Amino acid sequence: MTRKLLPVDGAGKNALAELGNRLRTLRIMRSDTMAQMAQRLQCSLSTYAALEKGEATTQIGLLVNALGILGCLDSLSAVAPVPVESLIKSEAMRKRVRKVNPTLPTDEEIDF
Repeated sequence: MTRKLLPVDGAGKNALAELGNRLRTLRIMRSDTMAQMAQRLQCSLSTYAALEKGEATTQIGLLVNALGILGCLDSLSAVAPVPVESLIKSEAMRKRVRKVNPTLPTDEEIDF
């Protein structure tokens, strides 16, 4: 059974189109053709073209690999940033994600 994707709203479409344009610009700056990028990503030319057009049907893994090839993988850290301080200070967040390892001392056992 195939799942139908939810439609992307106008703001989302604009953001994807802008991202596609940035990928296109980076590719051109490297003097790569679309066919070369598609070959490096091991996808079809039409799939890579959809990525540059900002179509919502492309895989996020393909985007990550393209950013890696273009030397921009670290730019993903700017996507949906969460202030680290808010995670550290949030006691509820610490309790939800923290797994207790019986070989490590607990916070109460540490005296410094």
